[in-house]
Amino acid sequence: MMGKFIEVYDDIISQNLQNKIENFVFSSKINWGFNKNISNVPKVKSIGFANSFYSIDPANSTNFDTCFFFFQILYSLALKKEINIINVLGGRIFLQPPSINPRPLLEAKHTDTDYPHLVCLYYVNDSDGDTLFFDNNGNEIKKVSPKKGRIVFFEGSISHCGSEPSKLRSIINFNFIGEKL
Repeated sequence: MMGKFIEVYDDIISQNLQNKIENFVFSSKINWGFNKNISNVPKVKSIGFANSFYSIDPANSTNFDTCFFFFQILYSLALKKEINIINVLGGRIFLQPPSINPRPLLEAKHTDTDYPHLVCLYYVNDSDGDTLFFDNNGNEIKKVSPKKGRIVFFEGSISHCGSEPSKLRSIINFNFIGEKL
């Protein structure tokens, strides 16, 4: 595993693939589940839609047929960064509708899982609703704005949260175990 880091890339996914992903996500082909609390933190009330298209536990994968399409994102990152993907823990897609009160969801700071892992966060479309990253004392250390095709690659123990957007926002998230080649 690599040490703590947050890296942002805008040049990994081709424009053609970015367009195909965006068109697919905003088509009617995804089986969206309504999520009253998109952050999965009980005290946060932020609605949205989610789909767990891949899980290490096949019983939790709701759209397994499409996961290979989305996996192009993760494997493009792995090629660029020369990472050997040892195990993919999960892949999820989120869709957040516009909020009448856009704001950072600071009360939703979290890590995706408790054990060592890496995260590939992909922004499907141009939007707002920044992703914020925090140090161990809860201080903001980085802010990344959504941009179509942008990937944020980071060490999974770094606490982070999203923000409610003023326009439609969609992200694809992979949690995985990997090592530098």
